[in-house]
Amino acid sequence: MPSYQQQKSGNWKAIIRKKGYPTQNKTFTTKAEAIYWAEKVEALIVDAVEGTVSEKLPEGQDYPFPELFLLYIGSIQSRLKRPDKEEGYIRRLLPYLKNRTLLTLSPIDLEVIRDTRLKKLTGTTVRKDLLFISRVYTFAIKTLKVTVDNPIKSLHLPSENLPRDRTATKGELNLLLANAPDRMKPIFELAVYTSMRRSELVALNWDWIDLNRRIITLPDSKTGQRVVPLSEAAVQLLSALPMRPATVVFPVTPDAVTKAFSRAKKRAGLRDIRFHDLRHTAITHYANKGLTAPQLQVISGHKTLSQLNRYCNLKAADVLCLMD
Repeated sequence: MPSYQQQKSGNWKAIIRKKGYPTQNKTFTTKAEAIYWAEKVEALIVDAVEGTVSEKLPEGQDYPFPELFLLYIGSIQSRLKRPDKEEGYIRRLLPYLKNRTLLTLSPIDLEVIRDTRLKKLTGTTVRKDLLFISRVYTFAIKTLKVTVDNPIKSLHLPSENLPRDRTATKGELNLLLANAPDRMKPIFELAVYTSMRRSELVALNWDWIDLNRRIITLPDSKTGQRVVPLSEAAVQLLSALPMRPATVVFPVTPDAVTKAFSRAKKRAGLRDIRFHDLRHTAITHYANKGLTAPQLQVISGHKTLSQLNRYCNLKAADVLCLMD
């Protein structure tokens, strides 16, 4: 059920919270307007869940982007391994599209959005955001039966940046840990010991860990089920944590990990490193120890050597000692 809050200004804010969907809120002059909007949006969510949207809505109907995003997420929710990724696109793009509709968004509008975001973000990030908008248009055309041209098709997309090859030095890792909150330090360390992804770390359950056999069995990682081998350091770290069967090891959200890492790196004076670079760091570290490509694939979970090579960031100096 929607909730309603009266503001100090006298206006009314309607808030809609539903599991599996981004929180929606909007402010109105009267409570009646807030109730009307909230009931309309909530009905759209219910229709999306039940799969009855295309049956109820007339062909050609226009949609404000906030409502359209809800319908899109509802239609694909059950098929996604990482629904939070699609929701992340919505959070980033909604400030630019909250007053736009499906039929009124033009290529010129998108050019402005593209160029504005390119001032602060990489070409790869902006390109992915625009391709997300394209997927939403495809959904509207095929599922909602709206007759509309996809404006992304006439837009020049930014080029992708070169793959990142940033790894953290031992000194940088020590600085990050020294400036990280206590509850986040084990997550940062385990990322370096195992090369596990952020999504895998926050989903990690004690029932998946076998410290005697030194393995973690991930039932549903990005590449399907996989088994992660544990170094002695990783075993010691996990052994020191309070174990609670059938519960997650780290009860935090992916977004909380990213924000904690960002604050830690700022306090440490590090500017150009991201949490995902710890995965690069781990794989490169094990490559430096002399592990073969197939052995590295067991650790990283990559299915192909081309994927692995993007994360194994060896330099010429790293192989000199193996050549003599």
